[in-house]
Amino acid sequence: MILFLATIGQGSVSADTGQTDDGLEVLQNHAGATTGYILSSGVNFSSGSSALSASSVKAIQKVYKRLADNKNLKVDIRGHADTFESNAAELTTARAQGVRENIAGLGLESNRITQAVGLGAEFPIGDNATPEGRQQNRRVEVIITGADQTAPAMEARESKAGAVVKATEQPTPESKATEVVQAAEKKTPVAEEADESKMYRRFAIGVGYPDLRLRAAVTDSVDLEAKFAFNEGIQIYSGRLYWNFMDLGPLKATLGGEAGWARFDGIETLGGNGVVTSAFVGLEYPFAKRFRVTADLGPAWLQATADDKTYSVTDWVVNTALYFYFF
Repeated sequence: MILFLATIGQGSVSADTGQTDDGLEVLQNHAGATTGYILSSGVNFSSGSSALSASSVKAIQKVYKRLADNKNLKVDIRGHADTFESNAAELTTARAQGVRENIAGLGLESNRITQAVGLGAEFPIGDNATPEGRQQNRRVEVIITGADQTAPAMEARESKAGAVVKATEQPTPESKATEVVQAAEKKTPVAEEADESKMYRRFAIGVGYPDLRLRAAVTDSVDLEAKFAFNEGIQIYSGRLYWNFMDLGPLKATLGGEAGWARFDGIETLGGNGVVTSAFVGLEYPFAKRFRVTADLGPAWLQATADDKTYSVTDWVVNTALYFYFF
């Protein structure tokens, strides 16, 4: 039994390698025998996109040729995202399905594709705090398994993605495929360190001008926030909703709304209570692993009652804040 691991992305292996004429790297055991092949660069994606580039299509063609040369091989296709992409589950599924459709269009039989699934941003191979690391994580991986009588058993090899692959000549293809799936889900210390950047976007404390905030992520694209704003003669206690509707590289474009209770005292000698609501559009930028700066703009409405009279004020408001993510 021999297993071929093709990593479409920025993976690498801790093994001595040569290279075939078609650009695939040859994995060898310590005795110098060929044990498999790996495509170490190929299919990566722009942020928020599942479209295949011309270079990605060429990389898939290399994998297909290897499959066409041995009809006993099967493929398992997995899509991945970086932690700043919204709707990661749907996006990575679309990426995997795109590769599936492309390789099937080249002529690969559908019964040789075991699955094409999206794994979200759970298995990074790069640092999500850097543009380069996020580019590495926006990828598709293809694991190829099957019987090949011309090559010896494959020793354990470890990729940057954290996949530890083992094969012997005894197991059946079904049992070996299960083993590969389980092993691929293990994370190396490198992957675990990179995955820390995903943790630092779930809960944060923010400081604005002039306000304090507590913010929590509800989903990959929706955040909720409690905000306390204070200025001379007025205090506002409100809640905010953020929806990340577009990724612009490292930037996130957001739409949102705010509603809360206001108390003012000393504004034109008046004092009273009221409600405040607003809608806004904004941008967010993660300039370090734990830090993010935001700015948004939108109309705000204040309706207050003082001395048995009701006052209404409408104005455009700019909000800026610096967040520290500690979970």
